[in-house]
Amino acid sequence: MLKLAKITILMCLLAPYSVAKPAPAVAWNGQYLGKGQGAVYVNLNLKGFKRSKRGKTLLNDIVIRLKHNSSGRYYVISQQASNKAQPQYMWILPVGIYTVRRITFIDNAGLRRVFQSQQKTIAVSSLNLSYLGLWDISPGPKSRLKVNFKANKSRYKHQFEHQTFVALIDGLTGKEIRQLGGEEVRLQSQSNFGSQAEARAVFTEQVNVAMYYKIDLGKYNQYASSIAKTIQSQEVSFRKCYTDYLQTETGQGSMGFRFIIEKSSGIMGGIKHIGGSLKDDKLQECLYYNLGLMQFPLSRKILGKITFLFKTQ
Repeated sequence: MLKLAKITILMCLLAPYSVAKPAPAVAWNGQYLGKGQGAVYVNLNLKGFKRSKRGKTLLNDIVIRLKHNSSGRYYVISQQASNKAQPQYMWILPVGIYTVRRITFIDNAGLRRVFQSQQKTIAVSSLNLSYLGLWDISPGPKSRLKVNFKANKSRYKHQFEHQTFVALIDGLTGKEIRQLGGEEVRLQSQSNFGSQAEARAVFTEQVNVAMYYKIDLGKYNQYASSIAKTIQSQEVSFRKCYTDYLQTETGQGSMGFRFIIEKSSGIMGGIKHIGGSLKDDKLQECLYYNLGLMQFPLSRKILGKITFLFKTQ
């Protein structure tokens, strides 16, 4: 361990991370899919969690780990609770049957709660959009989560100029809900996939990514472990910023930010980019956005710095 100045703490030197074990699912942004790919979306609802005096809302991501049953590979999706008609995210995944293995969430008290399962399965079919329904997530005993997987009427409306999905599928049963683009989409996918920049293969399993971060809270370093715990819970989102960057760029390096944790809400605000060796506006915007979603179980104003370090192997 490197010796640092007293006011600096080096947190979470993580082991090298392979995007295949598990792989952060890639968000769909209108691109054509390959035959071996489909997309999913889910509505998540938080119920029964106490709203602390610091804030009435629960902002931290809910992290879902899925196991692809035939290959044994794991994929992770990470998003906030939302029951809006339009999906918060649509996630691209390889075709197949998946088991929902784990769901994690850090509540306003800073407690990491976990749901584990060996039974609940979902279906992802070629060139289709699978709706996984509404999942009610509530606190269980001790540090557990309770999850109720409910079928729910999809209110999805396609908002892109071109149609990308053959049909909308019930991802819990595998049944078709309604046609979207139909067979014409299959023909478009065959002619476009691999020939357009937007249709590049989205799974970069051959790349190993290591992510480290350094937190400096000055005189408040005694709170660093609480902050690191919450950042770890959102780790998938930060890694995804870098893996998305690698889709169009190459390179490794660092990027740093200053921040203020608000006393009244525990929310990370006043975020300002302070440089680093990585110079990319989209990567900076992605990290900035995800830092702004952080909410910590603290009741004092804290100024600090965080530096992300990314490496490929």
